[in-house]
Amino acid sequence: IEIGADGFIYTAEQDSGEVTRIDPDTKEGTVIASGLMNPNGLTFSPNYDILYVGSFGGGIIYRMMMNWDGTAQPWEEWVTTSQMPPGATGQFDGMGVDICGNVYICDYGIIHIYRISPDGQDIVDLINLSGESYWIPNMQWGSGLGGWKLNNLYVIDMSQDQMYEIPVEATSKDIPYP
Repeated sequence: IEIGADGFIYTAEQDSGEVTRIDPDTKEGTVIASGLMNPNGLTFSPNYDILYVGSFGGGIIYRMMMNWDGTAQPWEEWVTTSQMPPGATGQFDGMGVDICGNVYICDYGIIHIYRISPDGQDIVDLINLSGESYWIPNMQWGSGLGGWKLNNLYVIDMSQDQMYEIPVEATSKDIPYP
């Protein structure tokens, strides 16, 4: 799930192929995108005007331009496995965006994390954790509190019950909610 600048909750529903926007007060949901292949991880751009959605097993990262009222323009295929470094499986799981607009995504199939430039043209195989893990479902930036470094990405390893600390030289996008 992801929280938008509007305070609504956004969820990717893998089995239904939909992204839903949920009002936290009324609990009512509105489908803002459908017809996606196995949508899984999702994250907003730093300005919260773009929603990125990863496809688990579909080899696609979708991009949706967001309107001021929380509705989305039609989704587009932004990056596909064919554009990724050799070996990418397209089993995209957790996602995040840094303050510069770079998109980070876990590839469950080979246990790599990729960094994708905001224009989708520069894709870096940031780290290979395949020798140490077999399931890295998500990530989060440090808060700067209690030893959690602001410029580090923390990746949970569900197979080994541990966490990896990855220096990325950028902080998370600003979060407009408490």
